[in-house]
Amino acid sequence: MIDALVSYHYLRSDDQMERLVSCGRLNMIGDSGAYSAYTQGVKIGLNEYAGWVRRWQPHLAWCACLDVLGDPQATWRNWHELRTRGLATVPTLHVGTPNRWLHAYGEQGVDFVGLGGGLTTGDAAGIRWAARMLAYARRHLPAMRFHGWGISSRAVLDNLPLYSADSSGTLGVGYRFGRLRLFDPRTARDTTFYLDGHSALRHRRLLELFYDASPEQVLHGDASNRPLLIRLMARSTALYAAWLRKRHQVTPPVYGLNPARRGQGTRLHLVDTQVRTLLLAAQADIEPEEVTAA
Repeated sequence: MIDALVSYHYLRSDDQMERLVSCGRLNMIGDSGAYSAYTQGVKIGLNEYAGWVRRWQPHLAWCACLDVLGDPQATWRNWHELRTRGLATVPTLHVGTPNRWLHAYGEQGVDFVGLGGGLTTGDAAGIRWAARMLAYARRHLPAMRFHGWGISSRAVLDNLPLYSADSSGTLGVGYRFGRLRLFDPRTARDTTFYLDGHSALRHRRLLELFYDASPEQVLHGDASNRPLLIRLMARSTALYAAWLRKRHQVTPPVYGLNPARRGQGTRLHLVDTQVRTLLLAAQADIEPEEVTAA
């Protein structure tokens, strides 16, 4: 299955969610989309989000709490309120949050938290903070596991033993920017090339061996091969995640995870605001033996 993230902010309707769930090829986590909503000046109501979580949580690997950017106390109140309603959601600590909040959640039986609040690949200070949080937890709360919100950098993912991470924009790189960055299981490196009419020809063996595609199919990027480009990016992410699982061997947390979907990390969840794009990504589903080989 392909790991993906669905956001309440963008995908809250029953019709949208039913299409994704019925696909059967997506291992999805649920997020409120609070950060996106915040940047757009939109307020997400706790009652409405709680209803969405209750409706779809049985079909998801886990759901995030409705966090409040820069306010750990308000995030705690939301988390506690959802818990009193019987909803076990994963809380998020934002960049700069003191370590004591890790202990506060840990004392309540939580062994899985998100790290975010504007944490992005280019935020060096934020990444250093996240690294310190993992190091602190390793010493004081060794059972604690982490999800990294908005992290896609290999420099980070290769070195931080996160249980999971997500990043938006990955699926659209091929058709939006005219280039592909594909993970090569033979070397554990990324191969990047432009869809400029000839560069793909130099990577025939990679495309045929691991991506079930020919270079002639990706010489250019346009509407005719957009579904293929999406599937290639999804497959690349899945193969890279399989390599990370071997590298880090992060055992799964218990709190908040659907037991039927609890698996070893690191897991990389693809993000998109469009149902159609996620359904196309699901078609890149890889077989268990391919994951083992990677």
